[in-house]
Amino acid sequence: MSKIPSFETMQAALGQSWMIQDAAQHQTPITIHTVGQTCSMSEQHMAYHLQVELALNIHAEQGTYALLCPQGNSWSLLMTPAAPSSSGQARLQASVHYQLTTA
Repeated sequence: MSKIPSFETMQAALGQSWMIQDAAQHQTPITIHTVGQTCSMSEQHMAYHLQVELALNIHAEQGTYALLCPQGNSWSLLMTPAAPSSSGQARLQASVHYQLTTA
């Protein structure tokens, strides 16, 4: 597992095809759907929310998933179901909060 993905990394990934992997090592293709900045606890922190969209007729439960990017990095995130898309595609969401590094 790599360091938590930055807000900028995830914004750059909007619309890209990634994968999630569950505890049983089953991989499911996803699309990065939404990334939005939220309120962090201090100026030394960053917070954002992330929504991913699954293929039509694929559903996933709340749980901890490895978010796998095409370059090979992965991150463990607790993801919960969100409202489906207008076409019925299931979505998962996560909230991310991390400390900014100082130069």
